[in-house]
Amino acid sequence: MRWVYKYPHRAYPYDELVRVNGQRNRLQPEYELLDTGIFNDNRYFDITAGVST
Repeated sequence: MRWVYKYPHRAYPYDELVRVNGQRNRLQPEYELLDTGIFNDNRYFDITAGVST
């Protein structure tokens, strides 16, 4: 088993996610991490974790 975590170079946009989702109603889609632009220009590290057999 293996997992890949995309670790952005920028600070995690928690406040932005909370603020924008708080402004949306139930009919609008959830504002996702990808919507913030945090992964633009491939500015992230790939962190791989897994279980060795």
